[in-house]
Amino acid sequence: MPEPHNHRPENARPQVFRLDEAGIVVTEAPVPADETDEIVVPAPPARRRGFSLGALFWTALGGLASLGIGLAVTRLIEDLFAQTQALGYLGLALAGLLAVAVVAIIGREIAGLMRFSSLDSIRERAVL
Repeated sequence: MPEPHNHRPENARPQVFRLDEAGIVVTEAPVPADETDEIVVPAPPARRRGFSLGALFWTALGGLASLGIGLAVTRLIEDLFAQTQALGYLGLALAGLLAVAVVAIIGREIAGLMRFSSLDSIRERAVL
């Protein structure tokens, strides 16, 4: 099996020495004159607060989509009850499970946003 090639020169290896040996001079690193003990933190960009037409559009579209989906599910459950009572109750149970899942997902997202806002307040207090 061939030996791997070592491309480092021999003098590149770490060397051990004692600080109290003769010929070793310990000097302190120079500190640049422009450095200060204070850390300058740039101001965060101003948050946009206000009403936008894009937000109105997406809110209205989301509301219409929610109403349409709700009406479609209601109509489906009514049709299932018209066919057979057992199918109607099965559809109603599945719609209930869907509602519970949606509420759980929304709750988890709200909890995540609350954690982010608490982290933001901690960060702002640390900067001050």
